[in-house]
Amino acid sequence: VNGNLSFGQAVSTYTPDAIPGLTLPTIAAWFADVDLRGNQGDLHMCVDTDAHQLMFTWDQVGYYSQKTDKLNSFQIILTHNDLSVCGAAETFNIEFRYEQLQWTTGDASNGVDGLGGTPATAGIDAGDTINAVALPGSHTGAALDLVNLTNANEPGAFVFLVAAGTLPAC
Repeated sequence: VNGNLSFGQAVSTYTPDAIPGLTLPTIAAWFADVDLRGNQGDLHMCVDTDAHQLMFTWDQVGYYSQKTDKLNSFQIILTHNDLSVCGAAETFNIEFRYEQLQWTTGDASNGVDGLGGTPATAGIDAGDTINAVALPGSHTGAALDLVNLTNANEPGAFVFLVAAGTLPAC
């Protein structure tokens, strides 16, 4: 719910640590105190078997405690690649997409009106304190600018290749 995908077990915390520093393997588009209660915001998962993709979309989500004055929309797309991408190892892409970012912090993470406190973390962390990539501004108020930044020549988009379970690529 809180803007991340974890592996091995669920992440029960809502106040994020910085990347690197997470204790579980995690893909975090916007690890923060997302609040889906009430009538505002949705979390969708889509499986596209033709494109070999899993898509997780947080659409117009507010922050704790049931605040909807500022809303965020962001996405994680996981794509399994064929051998033409890297013949030496199995690969997949991790893609982050940011459409709208207006808040960084929920009230329980010491935020005021969605800002300040402990801001959202964004990136990839193997949970081993070593293998990690934080997106620009992650764990700071500057994370709001992810909608304008990129590593993929498209504002709001970041793509990373994982080969044989490691970053960056083969």
